[in-house]
Amino acid sequence: MGNSSGLLLWFTASILLALATGFSVDNSRVFNKKDLEEQPPDFHSILDQVGKTVIRPGGTAGTKTLLGWSALTQKSRLLELSAGWGKTGMMFARKTGCQVVITDLDQNRLNKAKEQIEKQGMSDLMQTRVMDMFDIESSLGMDAHFDCALAEASLTNYSLQKKEKFFQAISNHADQYLLHEICFRSDVDETTQDAVRRDMRKILRIGWFPETVETWKRVLEDAGFDIQEMEVGDIEVLNPLSIVKDEGIWGAANIIRNVATHPDLRSRMLATRDAMKRHHSQMGYILLKATKRKS
Repeated sequence: MGNSSGLLLWFTASILLALATGFSVDNSRVFNKKDLEEQPPDFHSILDQVGKTVIRPGGTAGTKTLLGWSALTQKSRLLELSAGWGKTGMMFARKTGCQVVITDLDQNRLNKAKEQIEKQGMSDLMQTRVMDMFDIESSLGMDAHFDCALAEASLTNYSLQKKEKFFQAISNHADQYLLHEICFRSDVDETTQDAVRRDMRKILRIGWFPETVETWKRVLEDAGFDIQEMEVGDIEVLNPLSIVKDEGIWGAANIIRNVATHPDLRSRMLATRDAMKRHHSQMGYILLKATKRKS
């Protein structure tokens, strides 16, 4: 076994240990415990503090599936919404040579993205822009046009009404939409869906509104898109091997350190992992490729 493979297995095992049991905790503190006690943070804040830089319900494999579906070229323009550090946009730009605009409401995340873009010599392909994904016209202008738009694990946090508003707006600016979100399995009844939503909101402390597979398809179709491709599978967000693939070996090592040395963060991660295991059979990830319907 090569050194790289050995390191990968070692870090994967370490993450499993960190999430499943817990290390002996030293007295060093990477974060301010007082802040956590005064205002219990939501799940996105926890992931930021742990060191998770990307949230992909279907893991990196899901994002690569979207990339394969996209058929983007050097002549294409891609809009990534709620992009965070912009890792997915960077992947698309690197693999296809397309022009990418990554957007987010958080300037600090965009600053991190810009640092990585410059470090990797991709400034000629990528731009960053502060933008509210629910105010597209004001942010982009009525005439802005993209060959493709995508967002990952962003719309799940919002109500069906906000999703409908978003898709109606993005349909005016993109010929194709790539969706990577959380869904309810087709056989889950409404009573069970409501119970799962309540449980997950209590754990995550964020709005949490996954839709059924049919509802995700319908809101896109109602906005003028036709569904071309679909995939549904098991959620990979806290899968240890998926974390290594998302973050790389050293990013995963940083997560291990943070989870190991901060019991408050470790407790929240374990609670989230347990909730996802509890509802494993009711929810999963969904990938959709939708193209604008020709009038």
